[in-house]
Amino acid sequence: MRGGHRFDPDAPLSSAPRVVRRAHVHPWGAGEARGFRRRAGVFTEAGEAVSESICLRGPNLAATLMPEAPPEGEMEGLAGRWLFGGLLYTHFGHLICESIGRLWPLAADTGFDGILFFPKKKFGWENKQFAGAPRGLFKALGLGRLDLRAPQRPVVVEELHLPEQAFGTGEMCAARPELRGFLRERLCASEAPSGPEKIYVSRQLLNSKRGSLLLEDHLAAQLAAEGYVPVHPQELSIPEQVALYRAARQIISTDCSALHLAAMVAEPQCQIAIVQRAPTPHIHDFRRQFEAFAGITPLILDVMTGFWSVSGQRVVKREVFTELEFSRLGEGLSAAGFITRGSLRPPGADAAVAAKTRIEAALGPLSHHALDRPGDHAA
Repeated sequence: MRGGHRFDPDAPLSSAPRVVRRAHVHPWGAGEARGFRRRAGVFTEAGEAVSESICLRGPNLAATLMPEAPPEGEMEGLAGRWLFGGLLYTHFGHLICESIGRLWPLAADTGFDGILFFPKKKFGWENKQFAGAPRGLFKALGLGRLDLRAPQRPVVVEELHLPEQAFGTGEMCAARPELRGFLRERLCASEAPSGPEKIYVSRQLLNSKRGSLLLEDHLAAQLAAEGYVPVHPQELSIPEQVALYRAARQIISTDCSALHLAAMVAEPQCQIAIVQRAPTPHIHDFRRQFEAFAGITPLILDVMTGFWSVSGQRVVKREVFTELEFSRLGEGLSAAGFITRGSLRPPGADAAVAAKTRIEAALGPLSHHALDRPGDHAA
């Protein structure tokens, strides 16, 4: 799926979903796969590969590859009309960008019996994949009446509708108009605005392995003095998060998965400041999404000077502990009206050492990586 295809977030979806009767769904197909990709696909009863079942991470980056052959042997039958939902993630960021990217037909068609997904992981108990965030998200979208399936074994579906995938990562994070309208309307209808006008989306309660800012406690404490209420999204239901983001008028956050939901429901007059926490280009996904969904151009603050990773392990840049230049961060936030000038003070000389010691107590020795070359922050 690599190539020159360009995703246009302003272009209406080109066609209605493809309908396949007696669709043979192969959730774990045979054949070589590399990296995050794996084999999964839908076939017609005659054995023809249905290309519309290929799941995308970005416009030219496939997350699934067609199996080398259709499934064989006895298969479970699913009666009724089903919508193909693509790949079901349990990770919140991929769930909310990729696993709901095909739901746009539900804005007009209420006659489906359920949504059928490829599972992302192998679980002995199929419904485990829908526990927590997935089921809460589908319920908030008003889809609680629909059956949800992510079968681990091949199934034959009486009638399967395969819509174009209208959401993903990279350029696809802006989504297509039909999906943006569906998501915003459903989520905003699910919960009225309720909460403080200033919030800080915090990572402080997350497992240390997930990475964060090296001195996030220092940042959070000073933002609290400026009236920002800390929000821990993983502790809240989807409706509670929607209510908070709809009520907020100023949101400060790192580039984290919770912002994908905020972009779907934030009011256009809300100010968004995003502090880059990892040396990757993912932060631009949030810019694209906020602009497309809410008409908001977020303030992006890249003030990283270096990061720490666990010694002797492969560096996963979304899971590192990043150092910030607090003086530049304060200048950027105050110039844009988020905080009072001079209110964000640099930490004391021993603060970074103490923070590193706390992390090493949980994860083991850390290694330092400097960021002082052009392009480092987008590597």
